[in-house]
Amino acid sequence: MTYHKGETGKVTRSALGGKRASVSDQITGTEEQYRILFDCNPNPMWVYDQETLRFLVVNDAAVYHYGYSRDEFLSMTIRDIRPPEDLARLDDNLRLTLVSPIDDAGVWRHRAKDGKLFRVHVTSHEVPFGGRKGKLVLAQNLTAQIEAEERLSTTLEREKRYREEAEKVNRRLAFLLEASTTLSESLDFQERLKTVAGLAVPRIADWCAVDIIENDGTLARLAVIHSDPRMVEYAFELQKRYPYQPGAMSGLPGVLRTGRTEIINDIPDELLVARAKDEDDLRIFRILGLKAVMIVPLAAFERTLGAITLVYAESNRKFTEEDRFLAEDLARRAAMQIELARLYRETKELNASLEKKVNERTSELQAVNRELEAFSYSVSHDLRAPLRHIHGFADLLARHIESTLDEKAKRYLGFISDSVKEMGVLIDDLLMLSRMGRMEMRRSSFDLRDTVESVINSMSQETGGRNIEWKISRLPVVEADHNMLRLVFQNLLGNAVKYTRPRERAVIEVEATENDDETVVCVRDNGVGFDMKYSDNLFGVFQRLHPSEEFEGTGIGLANVRRIIQRHGGRTWAEGEVDRGAAVYFTLPATKKV
Repeated sequence: MTYHKGETGKVTRSALGGKRASVSDQITGTEEQYRILFDCNPNPMWVYDQETLRFLVVNDAAVYHYGYSRDEFLSMTIRDIRPPEDLARLDDNLRLTLVSPIDDAGVWRHRAKDGKLFRVHVTSHEVPFGGRKGKLVLAQNLTAQIEAEERLSTTLEREKRYREEAEKVNRRLAFLLEASTTLSESLDFQERLKTVAGLAVPRIADWCAVDIIENDGTLARLAVIHSDPRMVEYAFELQKRYPYQPGAMSGLPGVLRTGRTEIINDIPDELLVARAKDEDDLRIFRILGLKAVMIVPLAAFERTLGAITLVYAESNRKFTEEDRFLAEDLARRAAMQIELARLYRETKELNASLEKKVNERTSELQAVNRELEAFSYSVSHDLRAPLRHIHGFADLLARHIESTLDEKAKRYLGFISDSVKEMGVLIDDLLMLSRMGRMEMRRSSFDLRDTVESVINSMSQETGGRNIEWKISRLPVVEADHNMLRLVFQNLLGNAVKYTRPRERAVIEVEATENDDETVVCVRDNGVGFDMKYSDNLFGVFQRLHPSEEFEGTGIGLANVRRIIQRHGGRTWAEGEVDRGAAVYFTLPATKKV
């Protein structure tokens, strides 16, 4: 007979043949139920000799669970199914076992034939066996139960640990939120830092000091916070005795220089003795009771602004990595607030300075405008008056001596008259240039093509009798000052007509291209062109690239064009080649589309 696991997972009996010893044959005075209990029990059972510890008989469940054959069991002792490290405990247990009807030996580790260890609860009962002093043992496998309990215990422990970590994080976040709120309540960072230092005590230190680097490089202690005011006095007294030394390699100077946190978690009395200069210093050191120090830099935008010093004394605590992370996070927030406060103060001062400069500049511009207005008045009145006199008296002279004038004299008088007219045109152009910089702009939306065609029609007297081909491409609607843009096209189209005069067939084009940022307008002709090395002179006042004997003009027109376009926020430039025409470009900011 042997045992195997059935579908239910329990150990059952089946007839496999073979003869084995029956407990009923060996245990004297036992009842029938004893035999049934031993043979059919799904848990391993055996009887061993208390003197030799050898197995005397085992049930089929033991053979099945431990993997040894019955013969192998009967050649072994109960020590052979224990791991070596448990044998000392077994020996102690065997020596201390008291005579009892039932012995609950507790939980043990047993080893199967394949070396696998499992945990069992052993209950034993002393019985006579074939004239020997035996012990009947019931071994209940608890491995699955114990592993489940251990997993549950591990899960509960892990859950407890996670809960504690979550509570720590919540406390940390609550602290940082309170500190951030306090820092943001005012731009007076000195008072805010004192309040934040108060928050740090006693949450992450027994006392806290805040030091800030001044603009001149000196160190200013803003605050020392401790629950005992006398300790604060001693801390300031110690600072006087040991002033800040920038060259020191460690401590506060070292943190300010390197920008890295420094932690000293063990400050023995021997160190205080070595550090103290005299007995008074040592007395203050011992009163303060320094046990651990953490110095954290106040750094923002890659600049160290100061430091926070945290100290453990009477609480006898040590700084942990969590304390360091919390302190560094607090220091970063505080440093950012310091920098923002400084930037605000500097911006405010800069704005005040800029406002003063703007006012001064405005006054200067107003004075310049008044001078320009006076100049314009002088040009308009004081210069025109002599010109009128010259023109008038030259005309009177011509009439008075007309009969005696020869051709040369008449030509000279003609030069005087033409020069007066030319001077008048020049004065008008200068006045126009002066007004362009001060004239109020009145923007509106209009079609550039309509403006170009209107200007072309107004030049019919100049273009009459000439062979001019006008090529006007599709032009966009723009937003600009219409009168100023009309003056731009009067100058550009007028120049194109003038400089194509030597051509038997003139071609004048106007085209435009649009992109997201601007509109580019081009006026192109096939006239006499110009040398590109002089292109920078085109838009200057009185700058001419062609002799006035060949082409009339004052040299102010393109200067006026540039000023108008600049007032619109655009650019101007020109391209050309001698005797191969020219092209003048200007831009206007793109029209906002609704």
